[in-house]
Amino acid sequence: MSSVFFNDAVKTIPPDSIIIEIGPHFLLQTLLRRTVGPKALYFGLMKRNEENNIKFFMDTLGNCKKKQKFKELIRSKSNII
Repeated sequence: MSSVFFNDAVKTIPPDSIIIEIGPHFLLQTLLRRTVGPKALYFGLMKRNEENNIKFFMDTLGNCKKKQKFKELIRSKSNII
């Protein structure tokens, strides 16, 4: 069994990143916002007890795409971790 170096990995996230969590509970949102900082954009793609997670997923992607930072990120794929 290998160790998970979450703390080390989080420290490598640039402060102006777009963070997309794929999971039903938004478990990492508070920790990541505290660690990475307020300049980062955070999006969760699923929500616990959401009646229609496909709609939630698509709405979240739409909100993410509206951000100018997202367009800049897509242009420079080297920033994707």
